[in-house]
Amino acid sequence: MSTETPTEHHVPQVVTRPEQPYLAIRGSARDEQGFRDAVDRAFPLLFAHLAGRGLQPAGPAVFRYLVVDDGTVPAEGSPPAEFDVAVPVATTVDGEGEIRAGVLPAGRWAVTLHRGGYATLPDAHAVTHTWVAEEGLRIAHHLTPAGTAYAGSFEQFVRGPIDPPEPEGWETLVAYLLAD
Repeated sequence: MSTETPTEHHVPQVVTRPEQPYLAIRGSARDEQGFRDAVDRAFPLLFAHLAGRGLQPAGPAVFRYLVVDDGTVPAEGSPPAEFDVAVPVATTVDGEGEIRAGVLPAGRWAVTLHRGGYATLPDAHAVTHTWVAEEGLRIAHHLTPAGTAYAGSFEQFVRGPIDPPEPEGWETLVAYLLAD
């Protein structure tokens, strides 16, 4: 088991991560445009909230999946989901209004590095799920009427989409908290 972040494209590994507090705006989407709209609205509000309190992000932005409707997976893009559009912070900070405090739990995570644009990001999720099953591990989750509720599932935007602007240079971590 490692505490290192993966460096190879679509080669999952188990990583031990500490608890990570964040500030977020909760959203939900049924299609790609809904995801884009949520992100485009949330990040400016979150970064303004941090700046107004003299705080800096404690790492790259995070998109945390809370509930995913796996029964409604489109041919392209992400399935409908409820999520937190989030910015990591160094310590727990109170939210205000629609900005809420959250925490990615400490534990063992299956983590995969994805290189490329968001159109192929679902491939990294599929690779991770397959690898977890092949390794005899389990992702921490439970089923709800709305879909799969994850104890921890996120994408972290390590590089891109602003710097660099070309999708070929983007790097995104895909991570799932493992059950004990």
